[in-house]
Order: sequence, then C-alpha cells, then structure tokens
Amino acid sequence: MISKKVGGALQRVLVVDDRPAICSMLERVLEKAGFDVCAATDGCSALGMAKSEMPEVAIVDCSLPGRMSGLQLLDALKQISPTTKCVLMSGSSEAVSALERAGVDAFLEKPFDVVTVVDLVNSLLGTHSNHEERRGAPRR
Repeated sequence: MISKKVGGALQRVLVVDDRPAICSMLERVLEKAGFDVCAATDGCSALGMAKSEMPEVAIVDCSLPGRMSGLQLLDALKQISPTTKCVLMSGSSEAVSALERAGVDAFLEKPFDVVTVVDLVNSLLGTHSNHEERRGAPRR
C-alpha cells in the first residue's frame, strides 16, 4: 500500500455525516488507501476536529443535524483552513446547485462507490492510488 505522505505525515481527511455507518465505512476505506482519517457526525464536532487536525480534504454531508448545516460547516472550514479541499456529499441532486455558492471543490452523490471516493480524494490532492496503478493509469 502506498501511504499518502506530505513532509513525513499522512494526509488527513475529515469525514462528516450524521449516519455513523457512512462515517465508519469511509474511514475504513480511506485509511486502507493510506490516509489519516477523522470522522464526526455533526458540524460542531467536525469544526473542533478541523481546528486541531487541519485536514487536507473534508468530505461533508449536506444535511447535518443540529445548529450547523453541511454548507455552514464548509464555510467555517474555509475560514480556518482556506487550502482544505471541500467535498459536499448528498443524496439529493438539488445540492448540486449549492456547489458554486459554497466554493465546494467537488460533489459526491449518494449512493457512491468506494473506489470513486478514493479516486476523488487522490485527484483533489494530486496523488495516485493502488487502484489507479492496477489499471495502469499514469502517475500524476
């Protein structure tokens, strides 16, 4: 497995979804792909993690419970870490219209394939995955 390292540290991905099963699944898949992953089920917890962990990529569900929606969380993330790549995920195609307003780097429509998620994160970071190597894809 190829670890995704920058300056000796694994690249961090923050996953935020109100469904713990989705968080756990994405955490396992992305860790297996060589990323350091932290997960939260609400916006306030995620914001606290982001302040201490400073992720390179944040994958955030559009519909989060509590005081902070997914779009509000993305706005807050961009304030504390403007270089963080932000991915909005949703089961609703209506969320696509929010992409331009929110400064989102990518959209992930639910349901999604786990290979698609890993490839998306690699693309945003300019890295490559074992999956791409097996396909014979050129290194970026």
